[in-house]
Amino acid sequence: MASIPIRRVEKRKDFLNTEVEYVMKPSKDAQASGMTEDFTMRLSTSKKRTMRVPASQFFDHLNHRGEVTDGFTQFDYLKNAFEVVKLVSTGTLSHLTWVRAFVQAHDALLADRQQIQRENGQWHTDCWATEWFFKVPPYTKFLGKMEDGRPREMRYSHEKETFEYVDGNP
Repeated sequence: MASIPIRRVEKRKDFLNTEVEYVMKPSKDAQASGMTEDFTMRLSTSKKRTMRVPASQFFDHLNHRGEVTDGFTQFDYLKNAFEVVKLVSTGTLSHLTWVRAFVQAHDALLADRQQIQRENGQWHTDCWATEWFFKVPPYTKFLGKMEDGRPREMRYSHEKETFEYVDGNP
């Protein structure tokens, strides 16, 4: 939600005589069995359809504010998402590569949003982020917890039957 414009009101758009064309390509397995032609399906309608996109909503249950109905921005979404990840990854073991990927995306999106705000002033909430910053990390088995805003790796000690920090500090 921090990457997209804030919608202050519901958006509606009517469509008439809509024609849609779907082109489906054979899967790799189907191609391997000799099926190589695309399948095209055209649908049309003369009915009037209305597309509705509701106004943006923001709920802040972590800080006991509930629904915030006015004045929220993408910065509120960013802060809330960061607080959730921090809460979860501080209290439980988490896959650190995912936590790091989220923190990197958060930091990049925060810097991007600050630049958008400098360039667009009060209209910054109407702007899209300049790119999608989250990159899915490769899988690793590393677990850990966040402490003081930084991830600390942990490994299971079979000898002590518990998790211990890799760096040796408690």
